[in-house]
Amino acid sequence: MECDLTDRTPKQVERLYRKRSAIETSYRVFRQARVVTTTQDPIIRFAFVLVGFLLENLWLVLRWAVVARPQRGGRDLPEEFTFKTFSDWIRHALEEELERSWEIEMNGTGVPEAYAPAAG
Repeated sequence: MECDLTDRTPKQVERLYRKRSAIETSYRVFRQARVVTTTQDPIIRFAFVLVGFLLENLWLVLRWAVVARPQRGGRDLPEEFTFKTFSDWIRHALEEELERSWEIEMNGTGVPEAYAPAAG
């Protein structure tokens, strides 16, 4: 595998690797927003991908423009405002707004006799 970096300046190589690193980081963050679904409908799956990318971009904008502290030479990006934290906030707000209930209706039969010794 040849990278064809022999005729480039160190600054060009740095820029190339920084760009590649940003792409990989973006995909890593996006995987955290990925929805697990069993639907085969491509429209729904595409909609989930769009929502994931929108959430990631919203997090990046908020982190840079609202949360990061300006400092000489750039901004101080906060370590504690992770994408997981942002996602948890959104999930919590949606659960409250939609009044999601974690109660599950039971089947009323209990543990079958064959499993009774394992159930304790």
